[in-house]
Parts: sequence; structure tokens; C-alpha cells
Amino acid sequence: MKKLILPILLVAALCLFWKTAHAAPTLLMGSLVTVNNTTSNSPAVSAFSYNPTLQQFSVTHGALTSTGALTLNIQTTVDQTNYVTIGTWTPSYTNATTETFSGSSYAVTNYIRVQAVTTNSVQIGGSYGQ
Repeated sequence: MKKLILPILLVAALCLFWKTAHAAPTLLMGSLVTVNNTTSNSPAVSAFSYNPTLQQFSVTHGALTSTGALTLNIQTTVDQTNYVTIGTWTPSYTNATTETFSGSSYAVTNYIRVQAVTTNSVQIGGSYGQ
């Protein structure tokens, strides 16, 4: 029974997050639009943001000739294949040391869109959210 409590709380927290993150509908395709035997994309809209405020990076490096001798690209992905750089970091010190920096500088906003693919003339409209 104790092993079930954590998963149940996690699911409840995710449901609450999902409900608050999608509180207001966003119009994706306006009133009815006609898509005729083609592919049509809606505009991209913000789906949800993630800001790793409680996370921090810890980097240990050896002696550097200059602070520009090392650059870390902070990257994110949704599929673990295609990564996007959301920020960069360079050390503050040239001597061998361990440096920490906050993840809150690298907020990520995910965007979604809807793609309608038709084989004949179809009228479609839609919104995202509640």
C-alpha cells in the first residue's frame, strides 16, 4: 500500500498542473477554414513553460588559458534526438575549480501546432485548452 501512495500523488500533481496550464482555450485555426487536398499548419502556440529554478549545474574544469576557452551549450529536447540550444555558459575562473550556476537562467517554453492533412475538401476549426 505504501508503494502506491507516491505514484498516486504524482498523478494527482500532474493532473492539477495540466488543468492549470491549459485553463484558457487558444484558438488554433480560427473559424472554419477549408483545407483542400493538402497539408495546412496552424500557428504555433505556447503549450507550457518549464523553468528549472530549483536545479543548479555544477561544473568542474581544469586550468584554462582564458574563460572563453570553454563554453557549455545548454540544450533541451522533446525526443532525445533533436536538441535545441537554449543558452550558453562560460566559466568565471581560469584556475582549476568547480563552479555552480543556476538553471533558472534557462527557461524553456514548448510550443505546439496542429497539422491538418486532407485528401479532399474539408472545413475545420479548433482550439487548444479548456
